[in-house]
Amino acid sequence: MIEQRKTYCQDCEERCKNAFAAAQTSALRAVDEQKRTLIFARGEKIFSQDDTTDSFYCVQSGTVQIYRNSAEREHSFSIAGPGQWIGHRDVLLGRPRSHNARTLNRAVVCKFPARLLAESLTRDPAVQMSLLKEMAAGWEQAERQSYNLGARSVTERLADFLLALSHEEEEETELPCTREVIGSLTGTTTETVIRTLSAFKARGWIDTSKGRVLLRKKNELRKLVAES
Repeated sequence: MIEQRKTYCQDCEERCKNAFAAAQTSALRAVDEQKRTLIFARGEKIFSQDDTTDSFYCVQSGTVQIYRNSAEREHSFSIAGPGQWIGHRDVLLGRPRSHNARTLNRAVVCKFPARLLAESLTRDPAVQMSLLKEMAAGWEQAERQSYNLGARSVTERLADFLLALSHEEEEETELPCTREVIGSLTGTTTETVIRTLSAFKARGWIDTSKGRVLLRKKNELRKLVAES
C-alpha cells in the first residue's frame, strides 16, 4: 500500500454511487480534509477480520473482495467496485471488523476516519436518506442471492452473477474474478464453475484468461436469467 496525492470528492465521478452523492459542497470539503487516498496492489488486504473499526473506505477504482475465513475454506460475500463504500457497516454497529477486504486487482481506495460517518449523518439529512437507500439496495441484493441459491440452477446463478457485476451500458465487460471467488459467491464448487464457464465460452458468450472473464454476449446470459 502506498499513499498518493490527495484526491477530491467533488471531482470524483464515482461519488454518485454512494451516500456522499447527496452531500453539500461545504460538507465535501470537510470530508476531503480528513481522508487519505491509498493505492493497493492486487491481492493486498485493506483490512482484516477482528481489526479495530477506526475507519471506513470508498473504492475509487479497482475491485475489492469481501470475505471470511473458516477452518475449511474461504467464504466470499460480495465484490465492491468503484464508488462503493466498504467497512462502514461495522462502524455503524460499533464493533470490530466482521470480515476481510482484499483487492482483486490494483485499486485506489479513499480512507475516512470512523467519526466522519456519524458527523455526516448527523448534520446532513440528505446523506442519511442516501445511505438508507444504499442499505435497502443491499437487502434487495441479499434477497436476490437467497433466491438464486434456492430456486435457480448453477447455470442460471452464474449467468445472473456475471450480469450483476458487469456494466449494464456496455455490451462487453471485463470481470477480474477468479473461479474460486465466483464459486464462493454463487454457492457452487470451483470445478462446477470451470465447467459452466467453459460451456459459456464454447457458445461464444464469454472469453476467459488468467483469472478474468470477459462478457461478450450479455443478451444470451440475460435470456437464461429471464427464463428462471
